[in-house]
Amino acid sequence: MKDSVVFYNEDTGEEIYFEIIDSFDLDGQRYILVADDNDDATILKEVEMGEEITFEFIEDDAEFQKISLLFLEVDSDYKLEF
Repeated sequence: MKDSVVFYNEDTGEEIYFEIIDSFDLDGQRYILVADDNDDATILKEVEMGEEITFEFIEDDAEFQKISLLFLEVDSDYKLEF
C-alpha cells in the first residue's frame, strides 16, 4: 500500500484522498507530489501547526512553478501543467 494523505475541505466538509507520488525538502520546507483517484496531480507543502503536521496547497504562483520545475528535474517523466 502506498502512502497517502487526506485533505479536508473546510468549506464543503469533503475529504479528498491523495496518494503520495514523490516528495523532497527545500530550504527546510517539505513538498509532496500527490495524485487523487482521477490521477489529477498537485503539489502540497507541509505546514506544522503546533505538534500537528498538515499539508496545504501552494497559493503563490512563483513558488508553485519553482517547485514544479524541481520535481521535473528529479523525474522528467512527470507531466506538469502550469
